[in-house]
Amino acid sequence: MNIIDNDLLSMQEARILVENAREAQKN
Repeated sequence: MNIIDNDLLSMQEARILVENAREAQKN
């Protein structure tokens, strides 16, 4: 379970980074 939780957290962090990058490119 811990490994799966860590994967989900890393995926969420990666998604946030991608969204931030897109926002930065728009601006």
